[in-house]
Amino acid sequence: MILELASSEVQLALLLTVSSPKMQPALLLTAPLAILDSAMANMSVCRCSFNRLQGAEAAPPAASAPRGALFRRRPMLACGATGLCVACGTWTAFVSLREGGISNRWAASRTPAQTANNNNNNSTMTSMVGSPLVAVPMSIEELPMRLHTETARLPELVVAEVDARPTSLATTAVEASLLSSTSAHPGVASDTSATGWTLSRVVQKHAGLYADKSTSTEFARIVLATAFNFAYLDFLRNWECNAQRLGLDWVAIALDDEAFNALDPSQRIAAQGSTSSKSMTFLSKDFNMMATNTLKTIMHIMRETGFDVVFSDSDNVFVSDPFMKGVSLGDTIRTQRYDYIYQLNWSGPHKEYQFGQEIDEGNTGFYYVSASRKPQLILSLFEAALEECEKNDNRDGQTNFWNALKKMRKAKAPCFQLCGNRTCSLAGADSLDYCEMNPWKHRTGWGQRKDSGPDGQSFAVSYHSNFIVGREKKVHALTGMGVWTYGSDSCPAKPSSAETTRLPEVVVAAVGSTSNAPLASRATAVVETSLSPGFSPHPGVVSDTSAAGWTLSRVVQKHAGLYADKSTSTEFARIVLATAFNFAYLDFLRNWECNAQRLGLDWVAIALDDEAFNALDPSQRIAAQGSTSSKSMTFLSKDFNVMATNTLKTVMHIMKETGFDVVFSDSDNVFVSDPFMKGVSLGDTIRTQRYDYIYQLNWSGPHKEYQFGQEIDEGNTGFYYVSASRKPQLILSLFEAALEECERNADRDGQTNFWNALKTMRKAKAPCFQLCGNSTCSLAGSDSLDYCEMNPWKHRTGWGQQKDSGPDGQSFAVSYHSNFIVGRERKVNALRGMGVWTYGSDSCKPPTAN
Repeated sequence: MILELASSEVQLALLLTVSSPKMQPALLLTAPLAILDSAMANMSVCRCSFNRLQGAEAAPPAASAPRGALFRRRPMLACGATGLCVACGTWTAFVSLREGGISNRWAASRTPAQTANNNNNNSTMTSMVGSPLVAVPMSIEELPMRLHTETARLPELVVAEVDARPTSLATTAVEASLLSSTSAHPGVASDTSATGWTLSRVVQKHAGLYADKSTSTEFARIVLATAFNFAYLDFLRNWECNAQRLGLDWVAIALDDEAFNALDPSQRIAAQGSTSSKSMTFLSKDFNMMATNTLKTIMHIMRETGFDVVFSDSDNVFVSDPFMKGVSLGDTIRTQRYDYIYQLNWSGPHKEYQFGQEIDEGNTGFYYVSASRKPQLILSLFEAALEECEKNDNRDGQTNFWNALKKMRKAKAPCFQLCGNRTCSLAGADSLDYCEMNPWKHRTGWGQRKDSGPDGQSFAVSYHSNFIVGREKKVHALTGMGVWTYGSDSCPAKPSSAETTRLPEVVVAAVGSTSNAPLASRATAVVETSLSPGFSPHPGVVSDTSAAGWTLSRVVQKHAGLYADKSTSTEFARIVLATAFNFAYLDFLRNWECNAQRLGLDWVAIALDDEAFNALDPSQRIAAQGSTSSKSMTFLSKDFNVMATNTLKTVMHIMKETGFDVVFSDSDNVFVSDPFMKGVSLGDTIRTQRYDYIYQLNWSGPHKEYQFGQEIDEGNTGFYYVSASRKPQLILSLFEAALEECERNADRDGQTNFWNALKTMRKAKAPCFQLCGNSTCSLAGSDSLDYCEMNPWKHRTGWGQQKDSGPDGQSFAVSYHSNFIVGRERKVNALRGMGVWTYGSDSCKPPTAN
């Protein structure tokens, strides 16, 4: 066994080499569940459940492991067919055996006797329950290493990088789908609306605390959030009116379906977990569940977006600006010293108050939490709190949160610094810094508006109607503070479909065929891809997230627009250019990039395997969906077909998660000149905004009798444009049908399967297909898929010379796809002949190894 820790550039990298499939370093859990997209956000996020192994019940393992934030057990099963989850006591880690995988998935985790007793170890997950554990001692000092790049291949090893940035906590809706307690409430697209407002888009739109984004730019990475259930919609509206009066900006967490449908899609976030829409009494089962789900959702926001959060209950209303200079909360955040800032939970004023004293319980209805300073510690704290909620569901979430905090405070790690007062000897990243708000400026249900506090200047800035039971009494208290304005001229009621007509028990997220929403509006999001066989990101790679915190959304937004100069051709602002490669063809990727850079283009690169992923700039790479070999492969081999399928999956994943349109190009489809400029087939066809799919004709040579816009048997899936914004339902249906073909016909190329799916749909009554404007049926508009071809002379597939000008004498090659050319050397020669193989020359040198 080899355990290694990464250099200072990352927080953690763990490698495990298994020399024999029979060795037992610890309990090794594997499962045919492809959910690594959420599980491998970082090493500590690989979660192996000891009481939810596909319905089986088992006690937690007895073996112990080193305590601390290095690894923490979390309640989820997470491992794919090519990976192992190593669990020992309260810590877990993930490893992958890339070379050849494991023929018998359970053999590595069972004793020889156990293996002999059950030869069909692949058949059931429950056979793993109760397997013996062996604690593996380790220390940080023993684990030095340097990350490998393209200059040093890693035999049978996969590096999982974890950096201290907030997005290293990223997970997806997968975890919600696997734990009933964390699933998004039924009928609602998790963090996604019918109009394509994904969680990432909503948070980015409203982050900064103020509606005027030029105000207090130091808060640019902080989002203000409130939460409510439908029974308290009037409290939410009142809270919003007061926030709007102060020029603030915010998001609203909808705790139930009716609440979700009552909100503006651009400002709402679906809660994690199902909450009743009815009024509820304090400490009732529903009340406690609501508090738990609110905590889950705040953690989800931090993981998914990496933004810090200021959370406020909807009955915690702002009298004046809580973030302005001179106000407790705003000033404390500005120090950038604290990970957690909480409201003191006073039932009345304290005469002998001393600042910075340990307390028994703060208020979780108003606080600031940083996802960016020490994400691992914050994650550990929230996880511990949710474990308390699960174990003690008869208690309020606030009590459970603070019980978890106090337990961690008493432990050796992490250390806690209360308002700068240390509780242990650790420092820096190992210490959680937390502090309180001024209790007179941020009050909890006591005092009058004229009260000024002991210093004569501490008037209430916020008023939380806590310790006040009943709706009418809360309204009366807020009215007394001058912050209940709902229903007045300054805050008129906002009728909505959900407010005027109470919906039935089940609410369906409206994503009809007429929707113009981007694919990010789909409730399936990552859940669908994670639960389908083969949809997991390749083992050992943090899905769509790098050690530098570059999430899929950030990468795509940074490089969208097709051009490096974002002021160029702004009509392409919502389109991202993407290529893909495996490590064996890294030189093709570098050559493709050099030519794209020469033309001033901008792009993202889909890394199809682990080594490919580690070879790229974190700000420009996207981890592929599915595991692909890093070796060279022959056409129509099993590995080749898997690679093609995974590429299709990843393009669909990009559209779903971001809502951006995609131009995809194989790395051997190289640009001779700018394919998007005016007068060029692809660019001009995209500019018409008439087409959902634009494809490359798959010619093995020039066709003398070519006619534009004729039905074909098979186009080329190595170069195309696809729109996620025009008719997302139809595009989603097309890609899903193609992937179903790939699953059924694994011996065929992904291109053949894609076009077979397209032809099957074309023959059916719906959806209708309009080929270059020629309708094949009577349906129109959003029910019809519009697709068309590129000019085959300007966008060639392995034929012709650079001097060839086409039948009109003007159609010189703009792009050249070395298709129908077998073998690396022949492809290179063909590209060189077109003047677009420059890799290794002075104009295109390999990047210098670190």
